[in-house]
Amino acid sequence: MSVLTPRQTDILRRIASGHTHTRIARDLCISPHTVEAHRAAIGLALGTRRTTDLTRYAIASGLLTPAPMPARGR
Repeated sequence: MSVLTPRQTDILRRIASGHTHTRIARDLCISPHTVEAHRAAIGLALGTRRTTDLTRYAIASGLLTPAPMPARGR
């Protein structure tokens, strides 16, 4: 059982993908304040407020797949 609601999971995935609160709000037809409230609830549920920790959780739980690093030119 997930500690996050489906909406929180969606918002976490978007935050971890680098989307701003404004963009998330626009995409989901909610206010930026609502996005911030969801982020606060996510932070409480996961015991962190840092974006890097939220991103690590999203990757570890399979919500987000890290993009492969581009090949370096020589």
